[in-house]
Amino acid sequence: MMVPRSLLFALSLAWLVSAPLSASAQVPFSEIQDVARAKAEEGLSLFAEGRWQEAYERFRIAEDLFHAPTLVLHMAHCQRELGRLLAARALYRKVAEEKPPEEAPDAFHRAHEIATEHLKELDERIPRISIDVPGQSSDALLVLLDGGPVVALHPADIELDPGRHRIHAAARGVEPLDMTLDVVERERRRVRLELKPIPPPPPPPPPPTPGSIVPGATVLGVGLAGLAVGAITGGLTLARMSEIREQCNGARCPDTIRGDADAIRPLAFASNVGFAVGGVGLAAGIVLLIVRPGGSPPTSSLVVGPHGVGGRF
Repeated sequence: MMVPRSLLFALSLAWLVSAPLSASAQVPFSEIQDVARAKAEEGLSLFAEGRWQEAYERFRIAEDLFHAPTLVLHMAHCQRELGRLLAARALYRKVAEEKPPEEAPDAFHRAHEIATEHLKELDERIPRISIDVPGQSSDALLVLLDGGPVVALHPADIELDPGRHRIHAAARGVEPLDMTLDVVERERRRVRLELKPIPPPPPPPPPPTPGSIVPGATVLGVGLAGLAVGAITGGLTLARMSEIREQCNGARCPDTIRGDADAIRPLAFASNVGFAVGGVGLAAGIVLLIVRPGGSPPTSSLVVGPHGVGGRF
């Protein structure tokens, strides 16, 4: 039930002029009451302009200085207009539960009646949700609503102000869940949170397979064969040269052995080539035996798990 704004003004003005001062009141108390009345008048002006938050602050200051049900009632109206239905209901309940005495001003009695009527209205307007987390026990589950913990898996509804809200859910062995929830007045909703298990880490990559030794052994064999050819032809060359030297007298050699000397040159060349091929083949064969080409190269992997980051390189 909406109360006409003119009636609200009349109630507050009635309090401002009718709030009694004790005959024995001291001057400091009178000054406090004057400040409270001034703040209440400012609040009424701001309320009439629709400046709910500023009006609420003025009424709150006045209430802190001089308690009156009409001030609390106006604070509740401001919170209601701001969409803070839970805070408004708490203030309405405060006025409704504080029944004024018979000799209290009529404005106080009327404030009590209005607060009682608004309590019933707000109970229907306040949104309510329930949270369901299948597969999770309440002792291992953490659910935060707008940063504050809530008891999930509880049959009672959770009351919220209209608007956007944030939900965070976490439990052992599952991925945390964050979501936003928009609710409107009078809404009743069941929120189901599906928590997904944390996937197991991927298996480590297989170790690299060694390559074949055949290429290295083959090249090494060629190198050894080259060395053997070089050694044999080198030995033959040295033997023939020794025979030729025996037939020569100092630096003079007979013409009959000129053909033998020419025949030595191919053997010497073959020996040099054999040693060269053998040396290169021997070195290349040893390298190929160490490297063993043809196998799979080592792989690197990075795994992110619940306990940190690991890898294989």
